[in-house]
Amino acid sequence: MIDLSNNNIVGDIPTEIGQLHLLRQLALYSNNFSGVIPDQISNLQNLEVLDLSMNHLSGRIPLSLASLTFLKKFNVSYNNLGGPIPTSTQIQTFNTSAFEGNPKLCGAPLPNKCGSNKGIDEDDTNNEDLDNEPHQLLWLYVMIIMRINTMKRRLRG
Repeated sequence: MIDLSNNNIVGDIPTEIGQLHLLRQLALYSNNFSGVIPDQISNLQNLEVLDLSMNHLSGRIPLSLASLTFLKKFNVSYNNLGGPIPTSTQIQTFNTSAFEGNPKLCGAPLPNKCGSNKGIDEDDTNNEDLDNEPHQLLWLYVMIIMRINTMKRRLRG
């Protein structure tokens, strides 16, 4: 489990998060993450909880997240996400509250339908120029701790 919620973390969610293959819970809510939801999160095939709510994430919900078949809790509310919620996926089965606060999102389970003018433009990007060095160090630290814990479990048998 990684719970870094309520820490005022700034920057993008690093793509390296996808290397934590055994991760079951990822809680990054109530921070200042920006950028897009990385496709690499779909590598976390054991993930049961993904909470990215109350950040500044933009872009679309990646279709690749449909491969997370063990998800029991999913929350991307109160970000700047847009476009259609991926269709014919488990993601559509979550309550509308998991998506609220993203006025540019459309499609089931939300009541607003997707039209040709709804959602986001392909080149709608977040242009904030942020210093990511402390952010990257934090993730390096998290990755090292996770690797050490994995090695300890393997040694114990």
